[in-house]
Amino acid sequence: MVVDWKQTRIKRVPCLGSKTGKDHIDLLPGLNQVDDSDWALAKNHLTSDHDKQFLKEVVQEVEVKSKETGKKTTKKTSKFIEFSPEQATKAIEDCFNVKTLQSWKRGEERTDIRFAIDERIKEIKEKRIDEKKIVGKGRDE
Repeated sequence: MVVDWKQTRIKRVPCLGSKTGKDHIDLLPGLNQVDDSDWALAKNHLTSDHDKQFLKEVVQEVEVKSKETGKKTTKKTSKFIEFSPEQATKAIEDCFNVKTLQSWKRGEERTDIRFAIDERIKEIKEKRIDEKKIVGKGRDE
């Protein structure tokens, strides 16, 4: 699950009983990759309107081709690896979390997307990012 936290502070959300052994999730500003089962537990703790206002599950519509019929259909996904090249590039630009970027890169086979991830990690580590984008100004709301 890709989750967008549109605040400049870190949000710690409990996810007790997690299958991954975590007792909380730390959401950094921008896009975060969160295990689906952890997110199912954690999102129940986000009850305030304030939290809901600045939190968004990122779901994209993607085109899929059937292996049997060759017919194209669309489906909704929150898995980065299934994002179109355009959607993946936009997600990379909106991500400020090096761990999330690294997790996306591990599952990514598209060379241009892997390169974009490497460049984004480099920008973050060298602090060449526009801080206004972290809080939503200049990002799609």
